[in-house]
Amino acid sequence: MVLTGYIYDNGLKINAEDSETQEFLMHDSPVFFVANVNDYNQFLESEDKILYFVEGVNPFKWHLRELVHALNTLKPPPISPLKTQYFSNTAYKLGPHNIKYSARSCSIAEGVSNYEKKGPDFLQEVMREELAKGAGCFDFLVQLQDPNKYMPIEDPSIEWRESDSSFISLAKIKIPSQVFTSQEQREFCENLSFSPWNSLNDHRPIGELNRIRKKVYQASSSYRHKKNKTEIPTNLDW
Repeated sequence: MVLTGYIYDNGLKINAEDSETQEFLMHDSPVFFVANVNDYNQFLESEDKILYFVEGVNPFKWHLRELVHALNTLKPPPISPLKTQYFSNTAYKLGPHNIKYSARSCSIAEGVSNYEKKGPDFLQEVMREELAKGAGCFDFLVQLQDPNKYMPIEDPSIEWRESDSSFISLAKIKIPSQVFTSQEQREFCENLSFSPWNSLNDHRPIGELNRIRKKVYQASSSYRHKKNKTEIPTNLDW
């Protein structure tokens, strides 16, 4: 699962055309399943995705940690998109500090219908019911890199252990009660674009994977808006 969103803020933007938003993109796993862009490309080009992780006779060249991460993406879905924790996976700046960030649900996991976990839209149905009853809530957290611990920037498959650096709560994210399933809202959502580079300079993305995301997100947005025959956003820093 992926969580995307933005907050309003003031400060020097990487993209000077949009001076009011800071966008955050998160995943419901603390780590990415490959270590770098080269490994990711090799994985995509591999005919047998499982064999990629254990290819060859030399076990020292196997990608066992990455295999575990990949298998973890097949875990059961949460009971609700509003009742889980999301992670940035990659690192960012916080002024002079290097950080990763997270959003952890502070909503009460009660009063949700017991939808069967099947069908493409069951998570949407759960969230629709929850937000019809009341607001959602997340704690926004940051984790500071400790230079004396093994907390690499360039390998997002390595988890920054909380025993080395605990998450610090900075703010609460409130998602107001609403109806989001109208056709107008669906079209609005379809035509949004997010980029980790639509960012305050003091909060900019860092690391190889984030650098390549500039081009990947640009290509994805351009293709989707061309197919939808809608205007491509010009306020993102590609």
